[in-house]
Amino acid sequence: MKIKPTKKDLLSWMDSYVPEKDLFFITKELLNNEIDFTDVLLMPIDEFYNHSTYGQVNYVNGYEYWNIKNAQYVIIAEKEWIESISEEEKQLILNSQVLSERGLVLPVTFIHETEKIPSSYVVNGHVVIQRSM
Repeated sequence: MKIKPTKKDLLSWMDSYVPEKDLFFITKELLNNEIDFTDVLLMPIDEFYNHSTYGQVNYVNGYEYWNIKNAQYVIIAEKEWIESISEEEKQLILNSQVLSERGLVLPVTFIHETEKIPSSYVVNGHVVIQRSM
């Protein structure tokens, strides 16, 4: 079944389900990959799960914390950050979201007009949704 929401529906869903900050769940190995984390907040995952701000329902539900696997750190970033890094770094981080089974990652088959999705956000048959999209 394909759902074709209106623009008004999409804007409402975005406000309700996509948190203001982008979260990227990464492994210790990716942390050691010389990515520049200067403009983000980098937090160990245990500290992150106990943080009052990121325990709010819009973050928990949007990113589906209960599904997260094999992540030791969380990058907390403004929506523009992912576009400010190199394409190679972006692909490493977005691939990590698919591997960690983070929320806001959908099978490409769920998307009706995939040509409207920036190609860098399509990773291993999945679309990684970010606030800036």
